[in-house]
Amino acid sequence: LPHKKQETTHPKKAASNLKNHHRRNHKSTREQANTFTHAQKNNHYISIMHLMYYLDSDGKRIYTFKKETPGGKVTESAHPARFSPDDKFSRHRIACKKRFGIYLPDSPLPKPM
Repeated sequence: LPHKKQETTHPKKAASNLKNHHRRNHKSTREQANTFTHAQKNNHYISIMHLMYYLDSDGKRIYTFKKETPGGKVTESAHPARFSPDDKFSRHRIACKKRFGIYLPDSPLPKPM
């Protein structure tokens, strides 16, 4: 049987091949962390409670966190149109209002008459 000549590679090239193999077949710790954070974000997003309501037979609002009524109808959002429980920019709006002195929680309460 003829003996196959064993290929030898330069040590730097071997290390490069190993890195490429690692990149193709394994996630880096950074990618794993991002994946975990992404899953946490998704779980957090799922766990955010949006207040919903539906009308009972008397026309009164019944508040709930469920997406459907007991009768199977879709509930409506109880939040104002521009409100979002997962608002990303509220911190910036509060900072601007504080800067210009129009942030209501910082203003003194009116004196009772």
